[in-house]
Amino acid sequence: MVIKLFQRKRLATSVVTFAFIWLFTWSQSVPSQLLLHSLEYRFDIIDVNDPRWQQADYISVLACGHYPDETLPQVSRWPRCSMQRLLQGVRMYQISSRPVIVSGGMILESEQPFAVQAKALLMELGVNEADIIVVPHGENTHQEAKAIRAVVDDKRVALVTSASHMQRAVNYFNSQQIEIIPVPVDHSGLPEISYKLTVPSSKNLQKAYNAFREYLGLIYQHIELRGES
Repeated sequence: MVIKLFQRKRLATSVVTFAFIWLFTWSQSVPSQLLLHSLEYRFDIIDVNDPRWQQADYISVLACGHYPDETLPQVSRWPRCSMQRLLQGVRMYQISSRPVIVSGGMILESEQPFAVQAKALLMELGVNEADIIVVPHGENTHQEAKAIRAVVDDKRVALVTSASHMQRAVNYFNSQQIEIIPVPVDHSGLPEISYKLTVPSSKNLQKAYNAFREYLGLIYQHIELRGES
């Protein structure tokens, strides 16, 4: 009995120690930056004045999230990822007048698809309604890519999504034979990594979480697309 209690105590101590080291590691700036940096800077930074994306026929803004609470101000209903993607789409439209594709189906408890909500915001920000193409389908990027394929045919698309998510998005659009120009936004880290030791931070844990989620997503995507081929 004593041996069993001792063994359980050792196991509990080991688990707690491992958990502490794990949290401490990823709450540090350097490990979390390194993990996320390899995702966010795989593709070139392309600003609105860059002529490369202006070769595209469409601007495609992928869905992220939306809070369906109409008691909130319009800007408060959009998380950072959605707002940065949509604002980038607006800025690109202002320069080129290319049609803007907004995609995405039902999110959370919303009564309307993400794409419909996004269209309303784009119009408030000055995008002509006739230049907005609503694709109200897709609960994930793979489904969005399939739905967008039917709209763009063989035309070229400037793809706007979060930098950490861009690799998965590119893979899905390539699987649909859509020619794309990646336009990453919503960067969580700077191009140059700072190697200074910092105090533990929940922001660093969030960066690490985002990176792990994307890496796991890439593994799942590899299996998924191999199954379709």
